[in-house]
Amino acid sequence: MSAEQIWNDVRAQRERPIFKRVDERHPYDLYLGIDVRESPVLMLLSDRQVEQLPRLRSLEVSQNLRHDGKFAILISLSTPDLLHPFCSVCEDLIESLRNFTHTGGDAQFLLNRLEKWRRLLEATRKGLSQPQLLGLMGELLFLEQLVARIGPTPAITAWLGPTGAPQDFETGGHIYEIKVCPIGAHTVIISSLEQLHTANTPTTLIVFSVGPSSSEEPRAITPNALVSRIRNSLTNHPSSLSEFELKLADLGFDETQPECDVPLIAERTRAFEVRESFPRLTPVSVPSGIIAATYSLNLDQCLDFEIPFSQVLET
Repeated sequence: MSAEQIWNDVRAQRERPIFKRVDERHPYDLYLGIDVRESPVLMLLSDRQVEQLPRLRSLEVSQNLRHDGKFAILISLSTPDLLHPFCSVCEDLIESLRNFTHTGGDAQFLLNRLEKWRRLLEATRKGLSQPQLLGLMGELLFLEQLVARIGPTPAITAWLGPTGAPQDFETGGHIYEIKVCPIGAHTVIISSLEQLHTANTPTTLIVFSVGPSSSEEPRAITPNALVSRIRNSLTNHPSSLSEFELKLADLGFDETQPECDVPLIAERTRAFEVRESFPRLTPVSVPSGIIAATYSLNLDQCLDFEIPFSQVLET
């Protein structure tokens, strides 16, 4: 049962605070509950006290000495609109502790693991500009296909865009750079000299033509709906789902941003093999005094390199 399901079950009862053990077979005393302020809480009962508690903007972390001599470590959500990320955090903490075997270090391990999630809970509300959101849509459209093709863990690992890498995806010795352009447009922006500088590594440039759509259009999808669809495909892979959430946070994705519920449509997808003679600027092809550049690439001048998108993920 998911964290959200457990919270919904206990919230329906009148008693406050109220807690339910996450799993009778879990090796540690972990509970999910609702406190007197109606906030969702994760609680660990530990034999040892934690010396220093982390301070987070969106969470309240506290500990209490119980009558049975155990320490209750409580992590409660203080920002209601971060419920979905908090669910992911709690499920990751629960699963991580399941495999933790160092006696007496459970509470500290839990809080150290929580620190890993700091950037998700503190960066979620940063939001994206419209060009950034469209760029993310392109990466997510490709990621969804990659998950179906090679599986959740390899696909999420292959997604390098959020890590600051020059290219968006790398898997199986192949690089994939993802671009988005308006429907009907024929150019894309290459944002650095390094972006198409891939040496001898096979590289494919993929371009999604994306534009606004009516909600009645069957092919239309919102950024939030696409994120939810990918989340659902990762449900049975907790570590991959956790990594997906962290990468969204690194990008500044905020699902409460109004633009994330605007329907869009991907009208066309084109793919180009970036071979030796492909038109591009790289650190080795420009004069030595040029250390950075952004340039426009005319896709209609790259027809000799175009391949059917259906061939892109063929083994």
